[in-house]
Amino acid sequence: NLAKRKNIKQIVLSYVSKSQDIESVRKYCQQIAYSPVLTAKIERPEALKNLKSILKVTDEIWYCRGDLGTFVPFDQLAIWQKKVIKQAKSEKIPLFIAGQVFQYLTYFPEPTRSELVHFYSLLKMGVNGIVLSDETAIGKNPEAAVWAILSLLKKYE
Repeated sequence: NLAKRKNIKQIVLSYVSKSQDIESVRKYCQQIAYSPVLTAKIERPEALKNLKSILKVTDEIWYCRGDLGTFVPFDQLAIWQKKVIKQAKSEKIPLFIAGQVFQYLTYFPEPTRSELVHFYSLLKMGVNGIVLSDETAIGKNPEAAVWAILSLLKKYE
């Protein structure tokens, strides 16, 4: 009820493993006449196994490479990323990538060339955006990190 009273527009659910995780939150929200955007963070292998059913009930997906990297072999992360992007696009579910997309911005005011190319490739693959974490949570200049990303988005539109 507090989220509704505070007019919070989005709820991001960590460690979603099955569609019921989203459905139970949505059911509660409906009972109190509250309809935020519900975002499923894909952070565990169980979520990958249940991705199709999760996509049927969520409003948005965050593909969290950092957390998944502790459970999924590194050489599988990119393969899964491509699968998740493809499935989310086919279901018309917005998808965001989280996990060290612009790690260099944690310490420096500009991203690396490699990060720029990677970001551009993600956008061309259909990703709706990225989630900044270390860049803004512990970064030396979080404001510069945000402005760098906004500037890139404007250039790449």
